[in-house]
Amino acid sequence: MTALVKKIKNGRAYWYATESARVNGQPRVVRQRYLGTVEAIETAFDAAYEPESIDVVEFGATAAMWAWPAGSTSACGSTPSSGPRARG
Repeated sequence: MTALVKKIKNGRAYWYATESARVNGQPRVVRQRYLGTVEAIETAFDAAYEPESIDVVEFGATAAMWAWPAGSTSACGSTPSSGPRARG
């Protein structure tokens, strides 16, 4: 089982990921990985999960296009013959 353990050395808190298991019937730490201080963990987390670029996708645009009536030329669904006529 893995757990986060805080150890205080010289008044500063340091974090470790420890994995414990039973050895000869007794629970023992079998693996321990140093994670650092809270500030170092936050810095590493922010750097690892910051997106390099964001793609903007318009969901439903294709479905809306297929839903338009045949022969329609405007986005509001009216045909050119149903609108007001130009004088001239």
